[in-house]
Amino acid sequence: MDKPTLRDVQLIELCIAKEIKRICTKHNICYFMSDGTLLGAVRHKGFIPWDDDMDFGMPLEDYKKFLCVAKEELSEDFFLQHVTTDASYILPYAKVRMNGTAVKETVAVDSKMHCGIWVDIFPYVTIEEKQAFSASFFWKANLLMTMYLMKNGYALNAVTRNPLKKIAKNILKYMPVKKKFLQRYIFGLLRDGSETSDYCMKIRAVLGEQFVFRRQWFDYCTEIHFEDDIFPAPVCYDQILTKEYGEYMVIPKRAERKTHSTVSVCIDESVMKKLREY
Repeated sequence: MDKPTLRDVQLIELCIAKEIKRICTKHNICYFMSDGTLLGAVRHKGFIPWDDDMDFGMPLEDYKKFLCVAKEELSEDFFLQHVTTDASYILPYAKVRMNGTAVKETVAVDSKMHCGIWVDIFPYVTIEEKQAFSASFFWKANLLMTMYLMKNGYALNAVTRNPLKKIAKNILKYMPVKKKFLQRYIFGLLRDGSETSDYCMKIRAVLGEQFVFRRQWFDYCTEIHFEDDIFPAPVCYDQILTKEYGEYMVIPKRAERKTHSTVSVCIDESVMKKLREY
């Protein structure tokens, strides 16, 4: 078949998203569009034209519930990727991947993990107020996360342009810190803080203050059109998107439009046939 297009990838991600929606609806699991997916829904009523992934968020308890039921509920067309289902996967959040597809990312080109086209599922955890405004907390988390990824074979320097940052990351890679210590710290972040805290944090590969939000922003959801379907979105999406992107309704210049850095994308013909049936 012809080389897969960006639109082919987007449609497969949409197919994955509909499967996630089916499971969450059936089991009353709270989930919502996040990041570029939320931005795309609000600004484009679907994918950002140059975007190549989808993101959903879940409160921590719903995330744990999803991990349990998805192992049994997911169609055989899909794979739930988590540290408990893929020995080569190390990230502190889950992905649902499409079997019969393969995406080789530049940062993980040598990884043996399942590398199908994916949708990210990020847990949101409550965070103590003192941490929510602590530059040292995020500096430490960023440092240890970078070290953790580098020591586990992620080629972060392949997508790093600044030569000084490349040197710093190489130093972190060879620091005498055990992988198990780093793993305990990273996954230790996957727990709710004080129930009285007004803040929550989205877990992702590299933490930063831009991923800390008011908990009340996620108290209620509405439904927003995304392509040919509708998905939940926080009612306070304006505050969330402003926090992440600033003037988010302004279309960025071409040079500022970011996608994942990939080496190759493959889609089996059988997958394309099934996709046409959805």
